[in-house]
Order: sequence, then structure tokens, then C-alpha cells
Amino acid sequence: MTQEDSKNLKRYFENDPPSFFDELTEKEVDEVSIKLSSEVKDLWPYPNRDEAHPIVPRVIVESLNDPIVQAISNHFPSEIEKRKQANKESLTMDDRGIKTLINEKCYREAVALTSRLLTNYGQGTTASATMKHSTHSLQLWHTRLALLIKINELDIAKQEAEAFGQLSSPDLFYEHQSPQNFKSKYGSMASFSFRLLLAGELPLKLNKPHDALKNLLNILEVTEKIYNFFIELKKENEAEFWKDRKIRVQCLMINCAAYLKKFDLAHQLYESIRKLPNLNEKLRMTLASSWGRTFLLCGDIKSAEEKFKLCEAKANSHIVQTMIDQGLIAVAQNSYEEALQIFQKAHELEKENILILNNIAVCYLYTGRMHNAIKIYEQAINFNPKQSINEAVLLNCATLYELESNEAKKKKLDLLKLVSANRADLEVSIEACLKL
Repeated sequence: MTQEDSKNLKRYFENDPPSFFDELTEKEVDEVSIKLSSEVKDLWPYPNRDEAHPIVPRVIVESLNDPIVQAISNHFPSEIEKRKQANKESLTMDDRGIKTLINEKCYREAVALTSRLLTNYGQGTTASATMKHSTHSLQLWHTRLALLIKINELDIAKQEAEAFGQLSSPDLFYEHQSPQNFKSKYGSMASFSFRLLLAGELPLKLNKPHDALKNLLNILEVTEKIYNFFIELKKENEAEFWKDRKIRVQCLMINCAAYLKKFDLAHQLYESIRKLPNLNEKLRMTLASSWGRTFLLCGDIKSAEEKFKLCEAKANSHIVQTMIDQGLIAVAQNSYEEALQIFQKAHELEKENILILNNIAVCYLYTGRMHNAIKIYEQAINFNPKQSINEAVLLNCATLYELESNEAKKKKLDLLKLVSANRADLEVSIEACLKL
């Protein structure tokens, strides 16, 4: 196997971490559950008025075309009626409606609903000169931009996000608003997650990792000051809260460093997180596993094994993750048969883990058993299509069909029908996934 083959293979074996959007709501819920005042959570330096300008965002596109419908229309017009749709009867035109659509993975419809709700704030396709921001309008923008990133509508996300800059305008702070609306409130009306999305996640998706790293470094500097401030005051809960935020910034910076192949920087950041006090076991395990995979990316198998061994010490509570790490070491050593056996054991413990199944299929492929690989994908897709149909599986399966026989197009079109019936949206173009 050539070095280039090995490089291309890596992406198939990656067990993708939760995307930023999937993580976004969970983080907000975690933060709300911590009993701290809003002043602690919203704390952020008030910007210089002389350098600021009013934030006037507007919706560029109200609703988005459905690429899966387009593909079905081109190949199977009669199948349109079977297209997965949101349950319109129970859908409310408010935040609950957005949550329902997101839970059903109807991301494009959720984007359309954010357009309607933002219009109520004078921030629709025609922006009002007298618009005023609120925590709710900013949360709607946060959700909308996260959704656009999720479904890879990056041009629209970029245009709509430009108005916000880095959320450093006074009119996004409580102090700027009238006392009648927010009595004695101080700090940023925009959430910390929104700040991270604009600073790091979006630039990284736009292939601008240097910009993301620069923005995140600025956020880290402020976050550290606030964290140290509460440490000095011996405010344990407040310090713990801002420590968690500091870790979130550093994790995004690690993503940027890995993207840029600045592995020394990534290791410095890992070490900085490791030295923080009172890290819980789950975080330590995740950190060691992620650190090991970073070593694998730069070809340092020995160091990767050392980090993965830190996970093995707590293997009883994280046995599947430990087995996946062991399998990735075997892959890095081109020991695909050994990796296959490890992934199969992990599969016995987590039958519905599609990422493990994907690793098993790729191991079959690289041990010369392509038909076994195809069978793994087909069984997963047909047994539990809602859980198993994702972009990586579709692309890998479509690629194997092309290698297998001249009937590839028919099989790929059958996949298209399954996608249409079970998935409202994909993060990657259906045409690209299935190579139609």
C-alpha cells in the first residue's frame, strides 16, 4: 500500500465526534442546569463604543430547495409521495416547532421557520432600520446559522453571519439596551456558543483555519481572564463553569491545529487541558483518546499507544471506546485482520453503532473481501435505515457498488429511494454521496 493510499484511508476509519450543531444544544442545557446567576454566564468585556457599529443582520434566503426531492424527481417521480416529511399537524410556529423539526432532522424546514420568526424582529429578508436585538432574536440567529452549517449551506451562512462580526458591538450587550427592557443586567446577550460558532466553527468550515485560530485565541484570552478572576475570588462554581468554557475553546483550537497539521500546537493545548484541576473521568478518557488519534494523524504510533493506554486503565467503564482505539492502532500498523477482529468484538457490545460497522466494512475491503463489506452496509441500511443512513455509509457503499459490478447505478438508485423515505436532509449533497 502506498503512502497516499494510507492517507486516503484514514478518513474511513475516523469515528466522527458529535458535530458542533449536535453538541450545541447539549452544552446550552448543561450550562442552564448549573445554578449560577445570569451575570456570571453572560459576563464579557463591554466593547469600545468608538470602534463599534450597529449590527443589522438580515435573512438572505427564506427557504431552501430540497436536493433529495430534486434527485427523486429526476429518477423516480412517482416516489415523491413517500418522501420523509415533518409532522405538520403537531408543528407549532415557534421555538418548540424548531426543536421538533431538528429532532426529526428536518433541518431545511427548521431554517425556513427561523426566517419567519426573525421577520417578527424586523430581521427578515428586508431588515428594519429600527430593529432591536434581544436574547431570543440572537438565539434564533445562532440556531439558524448552526443549521446552515449543518447542511453545508456555507455560502448563505457566510453572508448572513458577516453582519455579526465577532459579536463585539455594544448593541449586543444588555448595558446598551433601555433600562425598561433589562433592569440592572450586564454582559453579552449573545450566548457563548454563538460566539464560538462565529469565531471558530464557521471559518473552519470555510477552509479558513488561520482565521479561526486567531479568533479563538482572542476568545481564549478573555475566557482565561474570567476563569482566573473567579479563582482569585475563590468562587468554585463560577470558576468551574468558566473552566468548562475554556476547555471548549481549546478543543476547537485543537481542531484548527490538526487541520493545519500544527501538531506541536495541538499537543500543547492537550497538555494545557490535562493540567487543569478537577477534570472528571469521562473528560480525561475522551482527552486521552483524542490525543492518541492526533498522534496517529502525524504518524507517531508509539505515542498514540501511550495515550490509548491511559484509557485502558478505565476500560471497564469505557470498553468500547478503548477497543476502537486499539483497532485504530492496528489499522495504522496495516494490520487490518487484527483491526477487523477488534472492531467485531466492539460491535458485539454496541450492535447499533454504525461507526463501528463502517470500520468493519472497510477492514473487509482492505483484506480483499469486498462482498462482505457490501453485505455489512446493506444489512445495516435495511435493518435500521433511520439510524444507519449517513453520508459516510452512503459514499462508501456507492463506491463499492461501482467496484463490484456494472449494476452499480441500479443499486445506487435503490439507495436513493431509501434515503428519500427515511432522511429529510443530508449534510452532503445526495448526488455527491451516491455519485449519481
